[in-house]
Amino acid sequence: MGPSGRVGYPSMRRISPGQVLVFESGETRCRTQVLKVAEYQTFAAMLDAEDNEAIGSEGMDRAELLTACREIYPPAKEALGVLAIHLQLAPATEGDVARQH
Repeated sequence: MGPSGRVGYPSMRRISPGQVLVFESGETRCRTQVLKVAEYQTFAAMLDAEDNEAIGSEGMDRAELLTACREIYPPAKEALGVLAIHLQLAPATEGDVARQH
């Protein structure tokens, strides 16, 4: 897994290496572990320092990725600072598999 770009909300700033984060989409859960959190002043600075291919969707160039980040987070949010949260998959637990109804 590559880094996940986020803005520096107070809740995001509490994320630290070693922490387990669980992402949910519908009935599926994905456990990850934080490897590193890097902070940048802007999305452009993050993209200068990080692997753009690992952050964006396949085939996105830097300009498209920067535009996508700024569409999600307007300038007032980007002004909070930008975090690149480096993740790896963590072992699944019983509750992480798709739930059956």
